[in-house]
Amino acid sequence: MTKLFILLSSLMFLLFSVTTPSLAASGKCNISKDEAYEILKGFDPRAKVVGVQQSPIEGLCEVSLEVGDKKVLLYIDSSKKNLVLGSIVDVKTKVNLTQQRMTDMNRIDTSQIPLDDALLMGKADAKYKVIVFGDPD
Repeated sequence: MTKLFILLSSLMFLLFSVTTPSLAASGKCNISKDEAYEILKGFDPRAKVVGVQQSPIEGLCEVSLEVGDKKVLLYIDSSKKNLVLGSIVDVKTKVNLTQQRMTDMNRIDTSQIPLDDALLMGKADAKYKVIVFGDPD
């Protein structure tokens, strides 16, 4: 009986010492930009992986992509077997976290827009400026 107890205890110790670290790591984003590209290149080889970071959900990595002039956000699970397209919404605050990140990613610094050839309407030193883009054709 004692030998059986020692054997079972040893097996349980080995089982937990092997599985616990792997379970702990599974919740963190463990995907590099190169790995994300390898996973996604079958969908669209033009996609450039800009960044990979932990998403608001444990076990999902947030992958930022540039496809042409568009910036896209998607998620890959830590097992690298599942691709998730869509929005993450915080249930408590009802905030669309994916949309919030997309807005931040696509924000344009208006001070970088060249206005040398722009048509000025109003005072040049006005407190607020409005930039209007139009197609003359």
